[in-house]
Amino acid sequence: MTMSTPAGLLALIGGLVLVVGAADVLVDGLLGVGRRIGVAPFALTIALSGFETENMAAGIAANARGLPGAAAGTFLGGVTFLA
Repeated sequence: MTMSTPAGLLALIGGLVLVVGAADVLVDGLLGVGRRIGVAPFALTIALSGFETENMAAGIAANARGLPGAAAGTFLGGVTFLA
């Protein structure tokens, strides 16, 4: 069974909204957990992203500049790419 073009576009847009929304909730949760347990959010991103070199470099640089949200964003980008 084939999907019509409008239905396909609607499914694509719905999927994108779902992925972006879920990613936002994940990053917010990651930052909250990091603050609550006293661990840098970047340390949690390393554990969850599997120690990818480019994510580690970007996260270390962002964390060193006091940008924990950007450090957590490296995880988001890596996981989104892997998904």
